[in-house]
Amino acid sequence: MDLQVYIIDKGEVDGLIEGLPVITQGFLIGKIIKVDKYTAQVLPITENHSLVASTIQNYSKTSGLVKGEYNLSLLMELILKDIEIKVGDLVITSGLENNIPRGLIIGQIEKITSQPEELYQKVQINSLVSFKKLNILTILLPN
Repeated sequence: MDLQVYIIDKGEVDGLIEGLPVITQGFLIGKIIKVDKYTAQVLPITENHSLVASTIQNYSKTSGLVKGEYNLSLLMELILKDIEIKVGDLVITSGLENNIPRGLIIGQIEKITSQPEELYQKVQINSLVSFKKLNILTILLPN
């Protein structure tokens, strides 16, 4: 498995553990997937192997999974078809994962796909962060 990761200069001695969210300017950009004594690896949410439990802000029954697509975009799946959502709605973390609180912004709905024969709809998400220009990252430590 060949993953694209960011390596940061913080690790176990700084209190980092696997699964912690990594944000920049208030937006979720990844999760810590490996921790060594002085370094850690961050898997960006745009990476193919990334999955984040998510929901659409202001809708209570829109739990789904956001996954990365070829390090280019984000896709949210498993949204029930009978829920009306719209382009421009914010996608946030759902709080259903350990160490990742509800309400971290993932991005904005850019496109909605719904097939008549399917039970779920999918949305393409526009991240509001430029992953090519990341300078300062923040790791949210557990309480």
